Amino acid sequence: MVDSKISANVDFGALGKQVGWLNIPHSRNESGWGAMHMPMSVIANGSGPTVVFTGGNHGDEYEGQIALMKLVRSLDPGEVQGRVIIIPHLNYPAMRANAR
Repeated sequence: MVDSKISANVDFGALGKQVGWLNIPHSRNESGWGAMHMPMSVIANGSGPTVVFTGGNHGDEYEGQIALMKLVRSLDPGEVQGRVIIIPHLNYPAMRANAR
């Protein structure tokens, strides 16, 4: 198995609701090496499938991002059988720049 340079501050195996981030290596014009913290949530309860929801592929399209943030707030772990991973801003730099 190859070690990933991406890390998370949530426990993907834990039950309940966790809100955290993915720490992703990211270089910019201002810096040759850096990292960004991409918000994410994991909601898990019991055994079952894992579903991943992503939004924000285009940084200037906010509807999906807003819907997923509302889902994080409203979804109770008791309503889940398995695990739901939510990444509302998949293209985080574009979302921050309000661009594609």
